[in-house]
Amino acid sequence: MPRADMDFVLSLEIPLPPLQDQRRIVDLLSRAEGIVRLRREAQQKAAELIPAIFIDMFGDPATNPDGWPRHPLSALAEVISGVAKGRKLEPAEAVELPYMRVANVKDGYLDLTEVKTIEIKRSEVEKLLIRPGDLLMTEGGDPDKLGRAALWNGELEACVHQNHVFKVRSDDARLSPAYLRALAGSPYGKAYFLSVAKKTTGIASINKTQLSAFPVPLPPLPLQRTFERRVMAVESILSQQVDAAEKAKASFQSLLSRAFGA
Repeated sequence: MPRADMDFVLSLEIPLPPLQDQRRIVDLLSRAEGIVRLRREAQQKAAELIPAIFIDMFGDPATNPDGWPRHPLSALAEVISGVAKGRKLEPAEAVELPYMRVANVKDGYLDLTEVKTIEIKRSEVEKLLIRPGDLLMTEGGDPDKLGRAALWNGELEACVHQNHVFKVRSDDARLSPAYLRALAGSPYGKAYFLSVAKKTTGIASINKTQLSAFPVPLPPLPLQRTFERRVMAVESILSQQVDAAEKAKASFQSLLSRAFGA
């Protein structure tokens, strides 16, 4: 193992401001770090509100206390498979578009930090384009990736999805995508997907048939819409918390740079 020569380390010279300045630097950085921590805690609490609102409004879907009728997902929405990677296409028939992969679909939200592109046939564009209100659901991989669901709100102008990500397009007259997302992400949804998944060592996956058969307790649409509005309000708060957390983090880094940059 490589290691530093201690005589060399102990001979290094460091800038040494007066003790009063050292204490002031520590105080400022401690305050900034505390703000970042509080923002993160507020962000986590906001994210926990949606499952709590879901249970408050609809009860545990496993016991279905209000006796809502259950329908297979295929009776309430269209389940659409994505495009496979690595196909050889003729240049004249190909178009390159950004696409959503498993890494982009988190549990309840989208991570667009890195969006890759894929070539598809021009004739496939209409089928594969993701529209606002579509729910993206993962086929699987690690057990925690099984059936993860995130709502698409038109984040990119033109985007498609790969074959490991299903697109679920709800019948607007019967099923709210926000309700379906919360249902899929609930313990009820996770238990169903795990029970029907094909499992190998450390890997679990579902197919289109199993997803289409997902039993959906169906409350009245007005109640689903009320839930949708409440979710939008919470997500607005969450967005503000995320922005505030990023600003607090940037302020902390700025203070750190100013304190030790010289």
